[in-house]
Amino acid sequence: MNSVSGTKWSPPSVIKTDEQMIEYITTKAKPSGDCLLWVGSSCQDGAPRVHWNKKKYRAQRLLYKLTHHWFDEKNLVITTCGHKKCVNPDHLKMQRRDILNRTMAENNQFPKGQERSLNAALRATKTDRKSTR
Repeated sequence: MNSVSGTKWSPPSVIKTDEQMIEYITTKAKPSGDCLLWVGSSCQDGAPRVHWNKKKYRAQRLLYKLTHHWFDEKNLVITTCGHKKCVNPDHLKMQRRDILNRTMAENNQFPKGQERSLNAALRATKTDRKSTR
């Protein structure tokens, strides 16, 4: 539902232009302060997800690419506001993985000790289940 007009906006059967996709992504979000929080479908980790031209994308990565007109596939797109579901183009920033890891380590944002072991065990179990299918 478009928060401004109160009407439900549905995408055309095939969104062809960059501008149409930018509009689609931003209308699938609700304003929360400066942020636009995604209310559409999400990946398993909670990150916003969209389909465009028969491909799946993380909404923030696609939006960054469409609004900045360039993208390095090796890098990550992060939100400067800290909200995982924010799709405000002004809050998106491209970051190298090594710099992000260093920043997270400096801010004690990595799990430690028993929590880290539990996360590794859960990932291994999930991988084992996928490989047996």
